[in-house]
Amino acid sequence: LVVTPGKPSAASTTAFGEGLCIATSGTQSVIEITAKDAFGNRVVGGNDIGAQLLASDGLKSPATVTDNEDGTYNIRYTVTVAGKYTVSLALEGNNIHKSPFSLDVFPAVAEVTRS
Repeated sequence: LVVTPGKPSAASTTAFGEGLCIATSGTQSVIEITAKDAFGNRVVGGNDIGAQLLASDGLKSPATVTDNEDGTYNIRYTVTVAGKYTVSLALEGNNIHKSPFSLDVFPAVAEVTRS
């Protein structure tokens, strides 16, 4: 018996990773998305995945999407200003399961050096 996944479904597609809810300014964060069909089967390759990070003041931060060619995608971003953000993740233009997400970005810890 061979199961062939159906068309990708935004409602079944999931995301996980610390980068969904917490980040440190100036440090790269990663979110992983798994594209799935309506029955929860992984859908491999070529899916249109979108990511947008929006600060409470309207400032947008860029994010890059990498297709891992196994049904998963890595979203990488580096936010430079601490604050509250909304992370919207989409498949084929539709929000995935539980998107948008609330993200808290904390200031980087300053290093103290002695000379």
